[in-house]
Amino acid sequence: MERERFKARQKKMREAMKENGLDALIIYAGKQWGAHGWRDFPIRYLTGYDVAGPHALLLFSTSGESLLLIREKWDLARAKTVGVVDKVTLSTQLAERLCNWVDEQQLKKGKLGIICPGSNLRGVDLLPVFLAEPLGSSFKGRSVLAQHLLEDIMTIRDEYEIRMLRESAKIADVCTEKLFRVAKCGVTEQDLFTEIFYTAQKMGAENIHISVTTGFPNYWNHPPTDRALQEGDFLMMEISPRFEGYMTQVVRMGVVGDISREYRDLFQVIYRALNAAISATQAGTPIKNVFAAAQQVVAESVCGILDPTVDIGHGCAMDLNGTPLITAQAEKTLRQGMTLVIHPIVFFPYIGTSFMLGEYLVVQDGAPEVITTPQESLISII
Repeated sequence: MERERFKARQKKMREAMKENGLDALIIYAGKQWGAHGWRDFPIRYLTGYDVAGPHALLLFSTSGESLLLIREKWDLARAKTVGVVDKVTLSTQLAERLCNWVDEQQLKKGKLGIICPGSNLRGVDLLPVFLAEPLGSSFKGRSVLAQHLLEDIMTIRDEYEIRMLRESAKIADVCTEKLFRVAKCGVTEQDLFTEIFYTAQKMGAENIHISVTTGFPNYWNHPPTDRALQEGDFLMMEISPRFEGYMTQVVRMGVVGDISREYRDLFQVIYRALNAAISATQAGTPIKNVFAAAQQVVAESVCGILDPTVDIGHGCAMDLNGTPLITAQAEKTLRQGMTLVIHPIVFFPYIGTSFMLGEYLVVQDGAPEVITTPQESLISII
């Protein structure tokens, strides 16, 4: 069953290549953190092999065999066992082996697609220099970015993926409980990270992404630091556990000490905006309508601003910050089986900060299914 799942994905990939006139496809990935989360997901999604090193290549031609190139001799046996691919080859010189493959496939004047996870803005969706320069010297055909082909296949989750995401969501919920049990004055951001990371791993997570905001002057999410929580801090944390390669995400909010009426009112703006967006998230709905639903709530509040140039959510599974982006300019519609995190980011100019609250959901024909446990009130951290 597992092999058939990956074979079916590869078949869709080859069909997409043919439809777009590609003669071959280069997929670069590695065990490293990037703007899309862990950058091993393209190879892992298509073959089942979770890349162990910083650089790996998966090569497809429309007619030939699929080839996985890795540099780690110690992981070669596992790659051959786990990876659903025609051939796995050890190569310490990836650039040289890549250029040789282009020659073997007679692709020097063909059309080559490149997939390299990077940024939602596509500005860094490029091969690393150590690969790009030798390839550019030997390949005289046309190369195009092909990330969208993979995204189109990945966007709709199958039953297996939904099961994995439910497990990730359970971990996110338990980590949330741990956060508010541990947080108190004097506890550092790094302390919180350590406690939550241990909790996630104990439940089976292979890793977790956490960013945090704890008060002036840190009014935007950042990696945990050694700053200690203080009375009056506004704590906001993004928690994204990874289970069997799949990630969900929640954003949680609390106040260290007593909660002022002002903070309660601001929370209600964010809470209503989030739920308006969730209610609008149904299959067949234009994505921009989801943004508009949240924007209307914030506009009526008078005190907040929802920046139309910033997304209020995005696809999330193997790719932490995936497509579609929930923006005011989005042109596509939602489809059944998409999974999203919705997290309106509301800026309150008079206090000079942004607040965010987020839940994870599955898009359906009717009301979406929220699979994380919603936060319905602002939490006082004593």
